[in-house]
Amino acid sequence: MFTVWNNIEAITFRYGRKSRLIKKIGLSIKRAQLNRHWMRKADVEAVEEDPAQMGRILEKYLTSEKDYLASVKERMIAYSKKTNIRIDAETEKDVFFSALAYGLTPEEYFAFHLKEKCFEDRKTFLSDRERLLLLYKVNDIVNMQYARNKQLTYSLFKDFYKRDALAIQSEKDLNAFLAFVDKHPVFVQKSARMNCGQGVMLINIKETGCSQEAYFHKLITDHDILLEEPIKQTVLSVFNASSVNTVRCGTCIKNGEAIIKFCTLRIGRSGSFIDNLAAGGIAAGIDLETGIVITDGITEFGEVFREHPDTHTVFKGFQMPDWAGLRSFAAALALKLPDVRCVGWDLAYTEKGWCLVEANARLQFFSSQLLYQKGFKSELLDALNIADLHRGR
Repeated sequence: MFTVWNNIEAITFRYGRKSRLIKKIGLSIKRAQLNRHWMRKADVEAVEEDPAQMGRILEKYLTSEKDYLASVKERMIAYSKKTNIRIDAETEKDVFFSALAYGLTPEEYFAFHLKEKCFEDRKTFLSDRERLLLLYKVNDIVNMQYARNKQLTYSLFKDFYKRDALAIQSEKDLNAFLAFVDKHPVFVQKSARMNCGQGVMLINIKETGCSQEAYFHKLITDHDILLEEPIKQTVLSVFNASSVNTVRCGTCIKNGEAIIKFCTLRIGRSGSFIDNLAAGGIAAGIDLETGIVITDGITEFGEVFREHPDTHTVFKGFQMPDWAGLRSFAAALALKLPDVRCVGWDLAYTEKGWCLVEANARLQFFSSQLLYQKGFKSELLDALNIADLHRGR
């Protein structure tokens, strides 16, 4: 699926800048992919009115959505093994219904405690599939690549990085690479098209077991690589020194104004270089006005920590540095790419102030809804002037 999605986007970016038709076709393909696997509206309403009808109505989809429901079950079982959650037949039916009716993943179902919530409350959460429908509705499919492809992100936002970086694309980059690793023998290596912390490594060129030239040719084989000078964080290292700890700042553009909708502190674990929840990290909520952490830390699987389990730094009450600076920094980033109206910016604090780590035009809303056990769908739709997602059948 990763390859299919990114091939479509790569083709659309390459040709859609000059052809409105190619751009329209690429967007249509994306929306068609996202509008698969929905339960018919009449069937959803029938179950909402009478939950006893769920089993009967699901029977109609067990064949037509066989492969999709098999993947849902596989994810449900994997989640239950990691969390020791017991899944009975009724729970399985409810997970299937939530996936088909609302686009909710098994991970969202359990993390948001949807089993205890009524249907109306469930619909307040922006599901993973609705997230993508929303983002491809408000973000220009061509220009959103500047907030998806790390090489393109650096090309547009270079001044916001406040550190050296180098895009590796072809043999012609050899001399630039040699100069870069001479200056930064320890560097961060990123795969330009991957996310959730995947493809991010801290490399010491002296420990690769090969010459600089040989390592360069390996990078050329892998394609689409961005090298960065390591970030030297200051204040946030108190939580964990081995990872680059960041603030995920979600911005929306409404009527030409950049609005900050949520900010989440993301912290890695001892020995890890990555802070993402998907990579075992911890998230905590930040008050948008004051920059004070207002929740305990929480993991992807719902483990709650009053303090960081490795450093014992308390989450609640921690004051983020230069909060006014972060807000203005994030607004400036958002306004530099105005037709990509909803973006998640990963920001780190250094001796040079706030700097951009990465941009995310397909940002997740999972951690924010998990932290507050509250759905943010209506707030996001309002912030983006969207009345309806017009999903499904």
